[in-house]
Amino acid sequence: MFYHFNQNNSGGWCHNDEDLCQHVIIEAENAAKANELAESIGIYFNGVEDNLDCSCCGDRWRRVWGQGDDEPLLYGTHPAAYTAHFVEPGEVFCRVFYLDGRIAEFRRRLGVI
Repeated sequence: MFYHFNQNNSGGWCHNDEDLCQHVIIEAENAAKANELAESIGIYFNGVEDNLDCSCCGDRWRRVWGQGDDEPLLYGTHPAAYTAHFVEPGEVFCRVFYLDGRIAEFRRRLGVI
């Protein structure tokens, strides 16, 4: 199953690096495993409590729960068809981490507003 971690722009910015971006999707056996894998790539929970995130904006990341999706989806849409906002054209807005170790990146298309 695939689990979507949406980054809240706590403090007015999103953390982007070689693993993290606005949307991270992780394939895992269940939500608990997805949360564990998320932490292994740098996603953290309780950011406000740990003074890592802005208390007025809230935690940057939240744990996932439930059954997940049969395929990688962003709000019901595959990342390849998703219209990204809040990132520059060409910038990675979504990474999908597969159980077999593959990582797929999706970038904002040029000319998309």
